Amino acid sequence: MPKKIEVCHSNIMKWVGLTGGIASGKTTAANMFRELGVPVIDADRLAHMALSKNKDKISTYFGRDVIGEDGEINRRALGEKVFDNPKQLKWLEGLVHPFVQAKAEEKRRLFEVAGEELAIYDVPLLFENNLQEQFDEVILVYIPEEVSKQRLMARNNLSEAQADERIKNQMSIEKK
Repeated sequence: MPKKIEVCHSNIMKWVGLTGGIASGKTTAANMFRELGVPVIDADRLAHMALSKNKDKISTYFGRDVIGEDGEINRRALGEKVFDNPKQLKWLEGLVHPFVQAKAEEKRRLFEVAGEELAIYDVPLLFENNLQEQFDEVILVYIPEEVSKQRLMARNNLSEAQADERIKNQMSIEKK
């Protein structure tokens, strides 16, 4: 019977967190790394997977009105329920964050085994969730809060009050 050989790579992968405020340009920065051939894990994409996987639990907790016409979670309707209600936001984060963290770690290990020298984890709430110690380096995409608010309003078709509500649920860019 052939002996199983495990591949060991001599290089140690550099693990970099990419973060910033809402609508700050994190996706643009992540895409620049992708264009350079650097693997990027997108926490928002993983969060969407977690929402989809848990839509029955979410609709039971929040009501059927968080399910869109396509049968998936309507993130805008869900956002309206959680962004001004810390208890409901905490419940949702307790459902989503463990899934996201487990999937990100799984992908990180795969990149490491593949011999990647560098991998980026695009994670908006890096500092809010006290994840900074997990990384070799952290890149902060910075834009002034007022610019962020204008971009968020335009991108998500939000009122100023709705944009302010989402921004206040994140740590200030200056504190990050």
